[in-house]
Amino acid sequence: MNNRVFVYGTLREGESNHFLIKDYVQSSQKAIMRGWMVNLGSYPAVITGKGIILGELIELNNPEEAFAVMDRLEEYYGKGSEMNYYDRIETTVMTEDGKQENCEVYVFPEREKEDLTRKFPFIVNGDWKNRDQETHFLYFAYGSSMSRNSLRNDVPEFEVIGKAELVNYQVAFTRYSHHRKGGVADIVSQPGTKMEGILYLIPIENLENLDAREEASPHLVNPIYKRIKVNVKIDGLDLPVYTYEVVNKSEKEIPPSDKYMGLIMEGSDLLSEEYRKKLKEHMEELKMK
Repeated sequence: MNNRVFVYGTLREGESNHFLIKDYVQSSQKAIMRGWMVNLGSYPAVITGKGIILGELIELNNPEEAFAVMDRLEEYYGKGSEMNYYDRIETTVMTEDGKQENCEVYVFPEREKEDLTRKFPFIVNGDWKNRDQETHFLYFAYGSSMSRNSLRNDVPEFEVIGKAELVNYQVAFTRYSHHRKGGVADIVSQPGTKMEGILYLIPIENLENLDAREEASPHLVNPIYKRIKVNVKIDGLDLPVYTYEVVNKSEKEIPPSDKYMGLIMEGSDLLSEEYRKKLKEHMEELKMK
């Protein structure tokens, strides 16, 4: 039996149910797990995925007794039981010092995922202790900001979540940018299609920097982009996120510069090969016109 457990909700130190396991804690350290957190009101639910969950990795001094206590709290009756309110699974977390550690964690069953996320709000920052604070936001990038090296020039702190899809939209190059010396990427409505991009989790204090990078700052007289909210698909979920849309679109697409095209292709490394090929071919066709 594993003698470590990752806790992220009411079992964390200082939370309402920590007293149940306090005597079993041999050591504890902050850690991060991949997944998505949903707010059920008085406690959270976590589902597996690519998001960020903050919590504590606890080493137990009497794991058999400790897991019996936690199993009762989480209504876990055994692997694969239809009666389980939470499942207990093995996962890997990353500690503050960058080490990856195996442990047990309680998550909501996969069969409940769609219903759960339709009824309850996401906790975007993945931190139960700061669930009511807007500390982070999700950003869907589809142009030059897919390049982590380029984004870091303006937004110094972010977490890469991974590839996400925006349904009923496609990429087009609908405005000339003097800064980019060519056409810049935009999203345009196209029912029945889907496009890919990179999803980031970014601290809220960097939102102003991101607006400035995208030439979407509120004080600009002639902004190139405006920030909007859309829903993207990732891990079988629909997540509300920020992205940017061109203001004053050109009717005809404008070829991107070689440098801008290079940034897009550099940043597209996490996307599907099929989509990368389609995106590259589209930009090359524009340059030949």
